[in-house]
Amino acid sequence: MTRIGIFSAMLRQCGIGLLLAICPLAYAAYSCTVTATDASVLANALSAETTTGSVTLTCTRSAGDAPTLSYRLKATTGLYNTGSQPYRRVRRGGAGTPMEYSLRRGSTCGATSDWLAPATGTTDVQTGTMNFGTALVASTTLAYCIRVPATSVSSGVYTDTFLVFAQYPDSDMGNLSPQAPATVTVGVGDECLFNTYPGNLVFNYTAFSTTAQTASTGFVLRCNSGLPWEAFRSGSRLLS
Repeated sequence: MTRIGIFSAMLRQCGIGLLLAICPLAYAAYSCTVTATDASVLANALSAETTTGSVTLTCTRSAGDAPTLSYRLKATTGLYNTGSQPYRRVRRGGAGTPMEYSLRRGSTCGATSDWLAPATGTTDVQTGTMNFGTALVASTTLAYCIRVPATSVSSGVYTDTFLVFAQYPDSDMGNLSPQAPATVTVGVGDECLFNTYPGNLVFNYTAFSTTAQTASTGFVLRCNSGLPWEAFRSGSRLLS
């Protein structure tokens, strides 16, 4: 068969249903990225504890592309996974006795909402559709939940990091976004953990003004009950 004949045959195949296999550029105009927040929780020996984090998916399209894009959001099993439920574990300093935890899709830790990254299919995967409207950029933010069981492990700070990424469109042949890390921190014993870190302070000075300028930033700090704490900036105590 001549080169022209081969090319014509490929075009006919694309036209009869093999578009994704032979014409992989069909979704090349769409581009998606993922960002994820970290999550921290204080564990104890009496009851399970939960906390939440979030993942933001941002996608762009060209002017001629469809205004909707289906997607899958997937999460890996972390650095210390066991290969069987509950899959994920945190460790203190990357060594020592591990502590199990569960990662769930959504803002509540339902027992049937595991969040995984299967190679095919949508089992234990977050799916949805991005609606651009008339815009060329759109984003959506989804919650995840961390659950740690009651534990008697040694006091300290335990961590793990899992990766979140998107597949778009919602297909086994879809493009994959870059992976975004999210760190899980579990405090055991007398510990304090930031749920939200302080942001930057921005002062808007006016030349020769006699009025003092002020700025503020918020943060969320979780400590075990009755544990005293102090906040410092570059060695200076701010509050306690």
